[in-house]
Amino acid sequence: METSEITIPLPSGLTLRGITFGEKPTIPGSQCILALHGWLDNAGTYVNIGPALAEEGYYIVCLDLMGHGLSDHRPAGQFYYLWDYVDEVALAVDYLGWKEFTLMGHSMGGHISIIYAGTFPERVSHLIIIESLGPYFTFTDDPFQMRKYLIKRREVVEEKTSFPSRKEACEVRSLMGLSPLSFHAAELLAERGLGEVKGSGEGDVVRYAWRSDVRLRLRQFLRWDEGGIRNFIAAVPAPTLLIFGNQSSIVTESVFKSDLVKGRINSFKKAVVVRLKGDHHCHLEEDTCEAVSEALIDFLEQ
Repeated sequence: METSEITIPLPSGLTLRGITFGEKPTIPGSQCILALHGWLDNAGTYVNIGPALAEEGYYIVCLDLMGHGLSDHRPAGQFYYLWDYVDEVALAVDYLGWKEFTLMGHSMGGHISIIYAGTFPERVSHLIIIESLGPYFTFTDDPFQMRKYLIKRREVVEEKTSFPSRKEACEVRSLMGLSPLSFHAAELLAERGLGEVKGSGEGDVVRYAWRSDVRLRLRQFLRWDEGGIRNFIAAVPAPTLLIFGNQSSIVTESVFKSDLVKGRINSFKKAVVVRLKGDHHCHLEEDTCEAVSEALIDFLEQ
C-alpha cells in the first residue's frame, strides 16, 4: 500500500500539505477521495482508515488544512474563515486535476465539505460526513459580541504553550481538546501536529508545541444562519453518508434527536445515516475505526 507526502501550492503563495494513501489512478474519478480533518487536528486523523480504503482500490488525499499540521499559516492580519477553506479546497482539487471525486470530512472538515458540495455540486460524486451536519452556530451577533470579538482579536499572539516532552503534550491533547481522545489517538495526531521549539537562551532544552496557528482558537464574529446552512445542504445532489458516534461528546443523544439535526438531515436529497460505536473521533480510535472503514466501503460500493 503506497503512502506519500503531497504538496499543493496555491495562487496566494501559501502551500497546503498532506499525505496520500493508495495508488494514484491514471484517470481520476470517484475512486479519488479528498479527506478534510477537524478543528485543530490534521491529516493524521485518517491514518487508521486510509489504508483500508486504499486496499479496496481508492486513492485518498488527506490535507492539512491551512493553519494546521504541516500546511502554512495565513499571513499576519488574516484569519480563518470557513469560506476561505472552501476556496482552498476548490483550488486544491483543480491542482490535482480532479473533475469529479469523493469528498470526506470530519467535524470542521465536514462543515467545509458540505458547503463545498453545495457550491460545486458537479464536482462531488459522493459525500461522506463524519460527526458534522454543517456549522452549528446560530446568528445571534450583536454590538456587544462585536466589541468582545474585536478586543480579543487584538490580543491574539503567536506565543504558544510548550511542553517538556511529546508524552506530556499528547496527554494534555487527549484530555483538553474539543472532545476526549485516547493517548494513542493523540500520538497519531502528534506525528504531523507537534513540533520542537527552543528557548532563546544558551543551553535551553528542546520543548514541544502543537503547530496549529493560535488564531484558529479565535471564534469568528460572522456566523451562518440556519436557513443559509440548509440551503447549502439542499444544493447537494450527491449520495451522502452521515456517520455519528453513538457515544459522541459533540453530537450527543439529545442533539441527535433535536429538531435542528432532524431538519438538516431531511434537507439532504440522498442521505444515509449510520450510527456506530464510538465518540467524536470514531474514525481515528483503534477500537472503532474498523467499523467506520467498513461503513465507508459499503457506501462507496453501492
